[in-house]
Amino acid sequence: MQKIVNSWRSFLTEGVTITYNIEKHLNPAQLEAIKDWAGLSGDAKHLGTASMGSAYKFGDKVLKITRDYSEAAASVLLMGKEHPNVYNIYNVGRIPEINRFAIVSEFLGPSDEEMRIAAKGMYRSVAMRDVYYNWNGIEALEPDKLQVLNALASYAPEGGSEEKLKEYVSQIATGLTYLKRNGIIFSDLKPGNVMNKDGQAAIIDVGRSYVKEYVDIPTIMM
Repeated sequence: MQKIVNSWRSFLTEGVTITYNIEKHLNPAQLEAIKDWAGLSGDAKHLGTASMGSAYKFGDKVLKITRDYSEAAASVLLMGKEHPNVYNIYNVGRIPEINRFAIVSEFLGPSDEEMRIAAKGMYRSVAMRDVYYNWNGIEALEPDKLQVLNALASYAPEGGSEEKLKEYVSQIATGLTYLKRNGIIFSDLKPGNVMNKDGQAAIIDVGRSYVKEYVDIPTIMM
């Protein structure tokens, strides 16, 4: 369990030293109102903090409090939908009292080393950027693009599998393509934003996205 929590904490705290504490921004009554709205129970476990907000674990769900409108808007577009390579979003709301948004999502297990290498390599392989957002599978790659993918796969860890790493690239790219088809251009791909969803690589954070349309985010009544 600690490994899972540390994985979520790492994606929220990469290069960030500021702190954000939900209890300092919401009084107990407001926090309970948000928990009721989100269908959460029990105590919160702080997963981590980034420049846009913080995430808290409640059982098998995560409550994220963020100031990033793009993440909230993208989450609304994904709410109620399911995909093997994107985390599930259960609820999204605006908290006017603190000028923040609340996002409730599923809590996923930690990524393995090949998943992290795949995400890191995909972020760096600019030549493949458009391909990742219009993914038709490895078998559809042109020779020069296949060469790039094979070069990325060669970074598989000792004792790891190049084929497994390439499969993770395919899964992440499938997730990126799914987001694009739902009106979301996701630009913050990094190792900390990929987790394990039933054995597949899944994108867990849609912050800093470009959303093609204005999205009305409902207000949480306190």
